[in-house]
Amino acid sequence: MSFMKIYLKRNIIIITIGLIFGMLLISSCGKKIIDYADIEGEFYFINQTNHTIKIVNPIQEFNVVNGQTNLIKHQQGGVKTVNSSSYSDPFTYGMASKDKKILIKINNKCENATSSSEHSILNINNYVAERIGERTYKFTYTFTEADYNRAVGCP
Repeated sequence: MSFMKIYLKRNIIIITIGLIFGMLLISSCGKKIIDYADIEGEFYFINQTNHTIKIVNPIQEFNVVNGQTNLIKHQQGGVKTVNSSSYSDPFTYGMASKDKKILIKINNKCENATSSSEHSILNINNYVAERIGERTYKFTYTFTEADYNRAVGCP
């Protein structure tokens, strides 16, 4: 009789473990994690002014010499649907919203650029965007004399 009790207890334990494992397996099947490939932006900066422009952020300084075009390649995390608004600027990507600002020096004048500034290089909508690959865009920002005229004296 005791052999039967041991046998039944063992079977109940095995069945219980099997049910728990099965429930965990079924519940995890409905949650799919999709990892999208990174997107890459090619950011071109054209200086059509007679001034040297220096872009300064906490991580780097970047010069755009008059009459020249500069390029920054920038990779960002993947998204499902890739379009030009999927990108952010190459200078403040990954920064907290409150920290998204840079200083643009145009000769002896300065502009504090933020993503909400109307003509800011931190606003992706101020670039001319062109799709050049499935997950790659080319963005062009052209500095003009209007940028110099908007700037004020540096502190």
